[in-house]
Amino acid sequence: MFEHEATVVESYSQEALYRLNVGFTLGQDLVHQALREVLRMSEPHKRDVYLAILLNGLMARGASEEEITGLLTAAFEVDGFEPTACPRFQVEGKKTVVVAGSGKKGFKTFNISTFACFVAACDDVVILKPCARSTSSKTGSADLADLLGIQPLAEDRICETAKRLNIGLFSIEQLIPRFDGLYGGRFFAPHALSFALAGLTVPVRADKLLYGLAHPNLPLALKVFRAFQVPSALVVTSTYDGIHYVDETLPFGVSYFQGYREGATIGRLVNVETHRELGLPSYDRRAIAQESDPKANVLKGLRALMGLGDLAACDTLCLGAANILYLAGRTATLRDGYERACEIVRAGEPLDRLFEYIRNTGGDTAVLSTLLRELSDARSCA
Repeated sequence: MFEHEATVVESYSQEALYRLNVGFTLGQDLVHQALREVLRMSEPHKRDVYLAILLNGLMARGASEEEITGLLTAAFEVDGFEPTACPRFQVEGKKTVVVAGSGKKGFKTFNISTFACFVAACDDVVILKPCARSTSSKTGSADLADLLGIQPLAEDRICETAKRLNIGLFSIEQLIPRFDGLYGGRFFAPHALSFALAGLTVPVRADKLLYGLAHPNLPLALKVFRAFQVPSALVVTSTYDGIHYVDETLPFGVSYFQGYREGATIGRLVNVETHRELGLPSYDRRAIAQESDPKANVLKGLRALMGLGDLAACDTLCLGAANILYLAGRTATLRDGYERACEIVRAGEPLDRLFEYIRNTGGDTAVLSTLLRELSDARSCA
């Protein structure tokens, strides 16, 4: 009899928290209204507490596709952003791929995906990458761009650059500034929005989406992307111990892949021991760990981009690029993509592409040149 009783809701946020604490589902409409109410709270401390309980509480209980969709819709409404209404970005003769990650890694690495994008961009794939400031790591992708001398641009300029150079870096903070002001910098582990937020925060729609997720529930992310009409998506995660997950493909441990193609159902979960599959050495995970300060993080990524430094870091970048090349149809297997990425790095193309990107976006190439001199001096002293 109880399930037919009408519920009078005086406060959506309080109702949501109550249901979480007694173990009931919230549903898409309630969680949507609850987050809207929380984001309108005028008292910052109270708003932060409610926001944390809602997002982390749903995560701990196990959020559903509908609940995450409701949260994301409410989050995007703050800035009037509608992912499903974004124009399609197409480049004749090339596949366009959004490359994004959840962040909040269980194991902190140096910056991987941004450098991997510059590798894959050398092989006729157009890559669109949303970038954000770091919360739980030394450098986020937006911090990395600053440290490399890259100049942030308006969306139309970034699209023009992507057509010329096969890569465009977008600022998440610029696209949804009001929500970012209420949410950014407050979460240090995966939560309910981590399943899709970064992958949807792009001002255009691409042919494919590659999404790194620092969590084992890949099907949930894929269901949310389908709900937002993402045409085709591949979600990846890796773990070295079955507990700590990273939103990348790593050259050790186990990597998991799952996705769907346009008009098809979600495919089966595939797990790969990359070091066995590709015949890689048994790397120590500390070789790709983040460095002690942001500048050292950037230098580590640059060394890998040039095929220098620790082989584990180089292979990690090449695996990230391999996923992009595979998803774009440039290679048939992960191995093929990895081998092609290694060839591109050995040829020195990614560094040239990075310089060209900085110049074409009005950035300061002197910043990158200074970093490269430091690397050269360090090698001379070694």
